[in-house]
This record gives sequence, structure tokens and C-alpha cells, in this order.
Amino acid sequence: MAGIGLRGILAELQAGRWPIISCEILENRVTREMRHGEYRYVPFLRYRYIIAGRVYTSERIHLDPELTYDTFASAKSRLAAYPAGRKMLCHVNPANPAQAVLESKLDYVALCLSPFLLVIWALRERVALADWWRKRKGIRTRLKLR
Repeated sequence: MAGIGLRGILAELQAGRWPIISCEILENRVTREMRHGEYRYVPFLRYRYIIAGRVYTSERIHLDPELTYDTFASAKSRLAAYPAGRKMLCHVNPANPAQAVLESKLDYVALCLSPFLLVIWALRERVALADWWRKRKGIRTRLKLR
């Protein structure tokens, strides 16, 4: 559990160090999708950028998949900063120029919760280890009594 959070944090940190280049928002819209038996609204955008004369497009706002929203208005407000035609800056992966993000923000909630989750996991494992040790010790004691 803690490893997954740490992996995401490290990926976001790395994306924040990718080169920044100019890009242009091509489209932004809200799509409606059925997820887990209910309709959800998903912000969608597409932008283009040019590296070494080659045109690339991306749909990623950040590394993680975009959140879904209960209402159209909430999803639309997520896209307010990205109107079609606007020139922006995006972070482009130097190892894979086809991968780019508009935002490279660390999820500070996950960063703050990670140590607590690690402590909870450690306590759980300690209890499990203590139970195992008690059972093992009990088996040894019974074997010696025979």
C-alpha cells in the first residue's frame, strides 16, 4: 500500500523535472460515462506540442487519470483554465516525447498520509508477527511436555 503511494509521488516529482515547452489547447469538453452503475462526468482535453519538428498530442492534465465528477458543472469548471486555442506550457518526458502533462503537482494529501499508512501497516504486521510467535512458542512448549 505504501509502495504504491510512494511510486506515484516519485513519478510526480520526476514529471516536475521534465523539460517545459509551449503547447496549445486544441479542445476541451466534458464527456459522460457510465461507471459503477452511475453516470459520471469526465473532463477531457487535447493539446499539441512540437519537438524537433514533430507534432505530438496529449490528453493528460497530470500523470494520474482525471477524476470524475457528479455534475457537468463540476467537470466543466475543472477545464476552465484550459480554453481551446490557449497557449500553455507543458512538461514533456525527455525519454518518451509522446508523454506530456499540463500539471505536475504533487498530491500532498498522499504525501502527508503515507507515513501514517506506513505506521498502520507496521502495527498490523507487528500484531500478526506477535500472534505467529505466540503460536510457535505454544507449539514448542507442548512438544517439550510430551
